Amino acid sequence: MKKKILIAVAVLVSAVLGAKAQTNIGYLKDVSGNTVELRTKTELVGDPYLTKDWSRAIITTTDGKKYQDVPIKYDQIENVLYFKDTEGNANKFVDAVKEFVLVDEGNAIYRVFAAGNKFFYHILYDGKTKFVHRDAKYLKENREYNSAITTQKVASANKYYIVRPDHSMEEVKLNKKSILAVLANKEAELTKYVNETKPDLSTVEGVKQLLAFYDQL
Repeated sequence: MKKKILIAVAVLVSAVLGAKAQTNIGYLKDVSGNTVELRTKTELVGDPYLTKDWSRAIITTTDGKKYQDVPIKYDQIENVLYFKDTEGNANKFVDAVKEFVLVDEGNAIYRVFAAGNKFFYHILYDGKTKFVHRDAKYLKENREYNSAITTQKVASANKYYIVRPDHSMEEVKLNKKSILAVLANKEAELTKYVNETKPDLSTVEGVKQLLAFYDQL
């Protein structure tokens, strides 16, 4: 009888440990990942992440799987997307992620485009032609005068791109000359439209207005 009880306890412990191991690999049972340690803000001056806190997101993988309400953080320096499992551990996705939508940030869409370029870009205009933005963060070393201590500061640069239907990308500046140069195949039509309607191409809204017209040509 004692032997049977010991066997039953062993089976129960094994089942509990197995369930725990399964929990650690993902926020949902179908999401797999590897547990990692996030960098702490005490290591840097500034924030390397897209959002200050964990944000709920809809995840779409490159093979078409979709997951709802996954808490994520995006390290914009390392270009790594993390998710938090049910025990609060940070995990790297095993499956390649094509897109995430930040539910807590007005359903902002972030997507990967060109092959070999795995950055996530914020979609500003999502037509046949796309207008996207990336807050390119990087580390900058800083040392005060007469100090032996070097600190690492998070710096950033706003970059805008136009993405063609074939997913090729070209960086642009928010001005008329730069935008029209990328869309030169319809230069005559666009120049006429700009002269007549006068969209402000120094603003995101003005570029979106122009691209909506361009996509109709």
